[in-house]
Amino acid sequence: MSVIQFLRQHKSAGWKAGLALLLVLGLYAFYSLLLSPTKIALVNFPSYQVSNIAMASDSRLIKVKEVKAEDASSLKGYDAILLFGPGLRLTEEQTENIDAAGKKGTAVYTFVFSSGSISNHNVDSLQQEQLDIYYNNRSRMNYRNMLHYIRSTFDSRKLFQTKADEPILIPSDIFFHLEDGVFYRTADELTNHLREKKIYKEDAPRIAFVSGMTSPLEGNRSYIDSLITRLTDAGFNVYPIASAAKRQQLMESVHPDAVIYLPMGRLGGDKTVQWLTENNIPLFCPLSIMLSRDEWLSDDKNKGVTGGYLTARIVLPEIDGGIDPLVISTQNQHENGYFMFDAESERLDNFTQNVKNYLQLRKKPNKDKRVAICYFKAAGQASLVAAGLEVAPSLYELLKRLKQEGYTVNGLPDTFEGFSQLLKKQGAVLGAYAKGAQDDFMKNGNPLWVSKSTYEKWAAHTLVPEKYKEVVDKYGEAPGDYLSATHDGEESLAIARLQFGNVVLFPQPHAAEGNDEFHIVHGASVAPPHAYLAPYLWVQNEFKADALIHFGTHGSLEFTPGKQAGLSNRDWPDCLIGSLPHFYYYSIANVGEAIIAKRRTHAAMLSHLTPPFMESRTRDRFSGLFKDIDDWYQAPENKQPEIGLRIKAAVLKLGLQRDLQLDSIAGKPYTAEEIERIENFAEEISNEKMTGRLYTLGQPYGKEDIESTVIAMSADPLAYSLARLDALNNKITRKQLENNTYISRHYLAPVKARLKQLLASREQNPDRLMLEFAGLSRADLMKARATDMAVNPRQLSMSEMMAMAAGEDNGSSGKDNSDDNGGMKMPAGMPKVGKMPDWVKKRIEARKKAKKEGKQAVLPEVPQEEKDFSFAVLEIERTLKNVINYKQLLEASPESELQSILHALDGGYIAPSPGGDVILSPNTLPTGRNMFSINAEATPSTRAWDNGKLLAETTLKTYFKKHEDWPRKVSYTFWAGEFIETEGATFAQALYMLGVEPVRDGMGRVTDIRLIPSEELKRPRIDIVVQTSGQLRDLAASRLAMLSKAVGMAAGSEGDSYGNYVAEGTVESEKLLVEKGISPREARELSTMRIFGAVNGGYGTGITGLVEKGDAWEEESQIADTYLNNMGAIYGDPDKWGAVVKDLFEVALQHTDIVMQPRQSNTWGALSLDHMYEFMGGLNLSVRNVTGKDPEAYLSDYRNRHNVRMQNLREAIGVESRTTLLNPEYIKEKMKGGGTTAENFSKTFRNTYGWNVMKPSTIDHELWDDLYKMYILDEQQLGIHKFFKNASPAALQEMTAVMLETARKGYWKATNKQLQQIAKLHTSLVKEFKPACTGFVCDNDKLKEFIASRIPDQQAREYRQNITEIKEALVETGQQMVLKKDQLNQVPQKESQTLDGILIGVSVVTLFFLLVFVLKRRKNKKWSM
Repeated sequence: MSVIQFLRQHKSAGWKAGLALLLVLGLYAFYSLLLSPTKIALVNFPSYQVSNIAMASDSRLIKVKEVKAEDASSLKGYDAILLFGPGLRLTEEQTENIDAAGKKGTAVYTFVFSSGSISNHNVDSLQQEQLDIYYNNRSRMNYRNMLHYIRSTFDSRKLFQTKADEPILIPSDIFFHLEDGVFYRTADELTNHLREKKIYKEDAPRIAFVSGMTSPLEGNRSYIDSLITRLTDAGFNVYPIASAAKRQQLMESVHPDAVIYLPMGRLGGDKTVQWLTENNIPLFCPLSIMLSRDEWLSDDKNKGVTGGYLTARIVLPEIDGGIDPLVISTQNQHENGYFMFDAESERLDNFTQNVKNYLQLRKKPNKDKRVAICYFKAAGQASLVAAGLEVAPSLYELLKRLKQEGYTVNGLPDTFEGFSQLLKKQGAVLGAYAKGAQDDFMKNGNPLWVSKSTYEKWAAHTLVPEKYKEVVDKYGEAPGDYLSATHDGEESLAIARLQFGNVVLFPQPHAAEGNDEFHIVHGASVAPPHAYLAPYLWVQNEFKADALIHFGTHGSLEFTPGKQAGLSNRDWPDCLIGSLPHFYYYSIANVGEAIIAKRRTHAAMLSHLTPPFMESRTRDRFSGLFKDIDDWYQAPENKQPEIGLRIKAAVLKLGLQRDLQLDSIAGKPYTAEEIERIENFAEEISNEKMTGRLYTLGQPYGKEDIESTVIAMSADPLAYSLARLDALNNKITRKQLENNTYISRHYLAPVKARLKQLLASREQNPDRLMLEFAGLSRADLMKARATDMAVNPRQLSMSEMMAMAAGEDNGSSGKDNSDDNGGMKMPAGMPKVGKMPDWVKKRIEARKKAKKEGKQAVLPEVPQEEKDFSFAVLEIERTLKNVINYKQLLEASPESELQSILHALDGGYIAPSPGGDVILSPNTLPTGRNMFSINAEATPSTRAWDNGKLLAETTLKTYFKKHEDWPRKVSYTFWAGEFIETEGATFAQALYMLGVEPVRDGMGRVTDIRLIPSEELKRPRIDIVVQTSGQLRDLAASRLAMLSKAVGMAAGSEGDSYGNYVAEGTVESEKLLVEKGISPREARELSTMRIFGAVNGGYGTGITGLVEKGDAWEEESQIADTYLNNMGAIYGDPDKWGAVVKDLFEVALQHTDIVMQPRQSNTWGALSLDHMYEFMGGLNLSVRNVTGKDPEAYLSDYRNRHNVRMQNLREAIGVESRTTLLNPEYIKEKMKGGGTTAENFSKTFRNTYGWNVMKPSTIDHELWDDLYKMYILDEQQLGIHKFFKNASPAALQEMTAVMLETARKGYWKATNKQLQQIAKLHTSLVKEFKPACTGFVCDNDKLKEFIASRIPDQQAREYRQNITEIKEALVETGQQMVLKKDQLNQVPQKESQTLDGILIGVSVVTLFFLLVFVLKRRKNKKWSM
């Protein structure tokens, strides 16, 4: 029976059912329209603020729901949608959804400031003003009334309305304390309150505590109260401040001894930095982390703090000089469902103790301060090491200065030589394999002995149990096998250290036990061993240091396992620093690794100078060649072949054809194109900047060094900017602008001459200099500044945003900076010259249109020629204004560094500074300041994008010219230093290769990306693969995620007219993964993974130790396999962050045609920096093994900001070898240094060998022949052997061993005579100075036999005996006698000890045979039974 039939038969029942249904529907409608709760969506608000607002409600008829920005696609059924403007980034779909809700009657309003993409709906101007008043006067009462106001105003048809009270106007700039809802207008009012409460301490230090963005009156502040209480209990008078507009005014009124800032953006800008500096007020910036306690502590991906939170809470406060970014609270969901900040008690105690210890340095007399200094040293007899620093003399200078300043530095030798001998004897670092050297040190090196029981007591006091368990699980019970023995009847650890009264120096031990030296330096993925922990625990628990200094670039503590920022006491760097004031003396040139060290060890960085810069002094070598080339250009066509043969002969004699990969046929002249390449290459060598002698703390550069460094800083900006302006004015052609020789002769040489005159005259009139140098007027300058403002709009700080929202002034007007037409107001003083440029008109029209439509304006790009003009003019202005200043800053920096160290040890404020190569970034001077990074969320900057596009286009053009085809895939290496110094130019290259470009908001931040249409791109989308360093991964996780998104967008692009290699590569990757056993679904998800890095959150590849231990591998594929394994973790995709999928990295490398590597610093090159062959070389070798072909290898050369270019790797190595290792002028300059300089030579030899392994085509046999002539034969009569014997015999032992290993492995076809000569020198050094037992010298048995086979039998026996004496060492330690066998390292025992060892060895063997005989008889007896 149908329903209709039923109703016909039962009409009354039908009517009743119908009436019931209508009644239900009516009641539901009545409820929905008049009785239902008002539903309010809070979009993009911080979770803690959502909780504050929701918990302020006293009505069940108001429902508040948090909506994350990413979940804003569906917002149906809400009566009001409120948005939080800062950081709001919505997709087009989300924006349309919100607008649709508004058009249907929902109230839509954005607080703080409008995103520009969302229009307000159904909220008139008076209602907007009222909402703002409620919100900006943040308190529970105002939140409660705001909710009632929303219900009564925007949902007014509902019954049971509660009238909203008028907002309570709360001053936006107030003091507060522990009492809820109570505030004070002045510091004096709060002082009186503290006195009334009897908690004010007369003459106690005052702390201005700025609560950042959180209002203390809105609730959810228990963690703030806890910190106030802890600081008060620690003996401080605490002045909590809630302020945006008048923040500095309130801080000044406190007259604080320190400022604590719970950061949200910068504290107050450069004016505040100046106030902190002038008044010597340290700034501490603890973190209130937006993770739950469990998420924070169990962060298995080691990410810690990332993205916009990292920017607002760590990056920007560092620009103010903030230190100690220690977590003090977490955000947890409570039983009521709301998120609340909860204080982390242990972390609060740790932070409070950090502040207390730091400020105690101010009161404690220097004579009583106890200072621990940790330095870094290679194994064996190798010298102390640090980038660009002569370490031992610098340490000595520091100790002398400390003594002079009243520190207790007893027993310091009167001479550096005496100090150096003590370092060698008592400050050893020994490889884990070097048992003999360890035993000798424990007997003769005067170590500090720490008993097992004492060490375990320190560990229990300092480490949480699970951390110590990691150590025991890995290495066994203390004291372990490394530097341990029985001493005074108890198992003990030996700590190397030199103690001079209250100052102690100790070498940083290896961070892991094993043979992979690089892994040791850059952080192992396992817990450090007992011997590593011991000195740090001793410094904290027994020596009781008042401060800790890490000295030089760089150590391993910052690379031990744990989170990258926001550490807990379960992260090793935090464990071992504890609450000590920590300072790190670090090279200004290595900002990428400095920032990691700063954040992971909560250190104040103290930057130091690099070695001075000088020209290569090689021009004379090419004078004949240059003359021949000039003659060739001027000669008639029929005479050119004859001159061409002269050019050919000169080139072949100089060997330039090897580096340029040109032919060597003597009778065949080079082509015009080849001659141009030769001329540019020789010109590049002549103009190459090289560093002089290593820098020593406190020792100023010489007069010539200062002049040459200032010229190096100033010449390129002036010369290339002048040339660019001439090109824009059509005075020179584009080809001339791009010609190295033309620029050098017509611009660079004259500019250098003029700079020398300027330095001598000390002219400082900038307007006159601008006119003389470049013919630029003030109108030109103002035009350039206006363009720069359009290209790089100033980013507002969070406090400025909040002040604008409150309608108050915070150093800027906070008013709309547009005119009535919607255009930007012209800068003050801007001359109105000529007609308005078209691009300005278009921008005005775009703003007017967007304003009319209520949308965010999409502004037309500033024309490239306008950007080029602006950049060139502003560079000329900056440089000419500062030439004399650069000279003065270089002169002042050495003393500034010493003063900064002393200032730090006095608990002072360390002023902030950018970091990087001083040639690229002169604003890094003066040194002695606290380095900061850049805002990753703004990358790539507009300049970086332009440079990245240029380099990507050049790469494609170069490859296409050689191969007549596009590359299928390009690999990139991402490094933190390059990312910071170029503001993301390599990141920009990768985006542009994919055919993706950044989308910026109104303040220039990159908030999204978009596909470049194929018709606009006019080429295929090129696939990419990226290897990221751990440092970059930690600094810019959000950019890796953005790039991963870009790969997915490019792979999904359809209908591309010019082809899409990304899509093709993704399909092929999916197929290969399925073939390797991955499920089809997972294979599809993994097919777009293109970003890889170190496994276990590590920081290095872990392959250099393997490469340099030549007897550990026979086939290069073994190295490639290790590389692929160690660097195979996925990064970029947040869901797969750090995951390792077998074979995925190998699959991603398929079809890689080009390997690109950034080079942004003038302080290092492919040969001098081991990371170059490690990362670029490792990737090159892996690609070769995966694809079967050697990829093209190029450098992205950013060393001249005005001439960024792509450079062939082989050519780069040719330039570097000719200007450094094979340049007598360079060698003579370096030989003015000491042990660290000598060690740098040996390191460069190791790196040269490394390139031989990774990419043999870059290092030819002739280069080793030339090195043989220079260093073995000393053909230039430089006194090389004498220098090394005096400075570091170990370095020359290593260099000769490297050369012999290169020959043994077949990379150098050395003659027998060459091998015999090198072996003779090597073994004579071993005999005279004993085996250095660095890696090549002792830890390679095959090499040892190779060397022995190249010298006479008698010498071979002596050589073997020297090594054997190291391998077998008899040592007595305490009451224990032990025989150590089959280990290699440092100083052999005395002859009598060796004889004793032989006797005991014979005795042991005899006892062994007797034991075997007895056991055999017993066995026979048993069987006979």
